[in-house]
Amino acid sequence: MADLRRERQQRELAMTVAERFALADRLREEGIEAYMTSHGLDREGAIRVIRKSHNIGRPRPSRCLDAVRSR
Repeated sequence: MADLRRERQQRELAMTVAERFALADRLREEGIEAYMTSHGLDREGAIRVIRKSHNIGRPRPSRCLDAVRSR
């Protein structure tokens, strides 16, 4: 397991910044698609539920969200 983790780290370290962003985008899209499929939701519904779940358990909304909403 540690060998696999080390190999993955080496591959990621060898990536350019643009390649890392592309990987993050691809993984985000795959996650959204998996959530849509497993919960029978459309894209907008899945994103809405995922975003809402990020705030569960927070005593108050994140300050960074306040900054984004005030724009």
